[in-house]
Amino acid sequence: MINPHKIQAKVSKVLDHGDGVYTVSFEVNQKYLRFKAGQFLHLTLDSFDPTNGYWPESRVFSICSPPKVGPITIVYSVKGIYTKRMEQELSLGKHVWLKFPYGEFIIDSMVEPQDHVVLIAGGTGISPFIPFIQSLDDSSQYSSVSLFYGIRNRVVQLFESELVQARTGCKIFRPWIFNQQEENGSYPIPHVKGMLSIDGVRTRLDSGRFVQSKFFLSGPPVMIQYFKEDLAKQGIENNNIFIDSWE
Repeated sequence: MINPHKIQAKVSKVLDHGDGVYTVSFEVNQKYLRFKAGQFLHLTLDSFDPTNGYWPESRVFSICSPPKVGPITIVYSVKGIYTKRMEQELSLGKHVWLKFPYGEFIIDSMVEPQDHVVLIAGGTGISPFIPFIQSLDDSSQYSSVSLFYGIRNRVVQLFESELVQARTGCKIFRPWIFNQQEENGSYPIPHVKGMLSIDGVRTRLDSGRFVQSKFFLSGPPVMIQYFKEDLAKQGIENNNIFIDSWE
């Protein structure tokens, strides 16, 4: 595993999705892009002096951009004092400090060829899955990769173009989006009206695939705990359930 680096980065893009959800990209030196899909970073808005080693208050965010390709991108939702500061202070050209890479939520290291892979994401929890999804193509050796992505409404649906591209370029990738608000229109990714649930996942997988799959959960801690317990009740062994647990 690569040792974490503490580097200064410049904000190169800010995208406001509405409803307090933002995508932010940072320019960094190419040599620092050797992380793994699924890892996360620490971001601080405060000054950092490398000579004394004291790291200021920070927050952690999954890296949702692919390794070896800049810029580094994160997604965040405004939920507290620090993310409110981010909303106010992260503007184009601002310099911040990042510390990365961290984490072991690396799907490629936890699955074998011919596995059925099931990704379950709530809200911005889709972020760590995106680099893995972008790496899929028709040479991928997994039997199937299914994504179940729960959102409050279409406004905060993230990474639509990346999901469409992956669905087009990889025959084993099948995404579903569970939308809590009923909305008219046609969508490039199949939409399901209602909240994301394990029953909804099971309905869209044949029974053999469901019990043989490896499940990866990412989202709010309450959602992760509930889904983990529900999977266990439905006979999924604990060693086939993986969670993004840095929160």
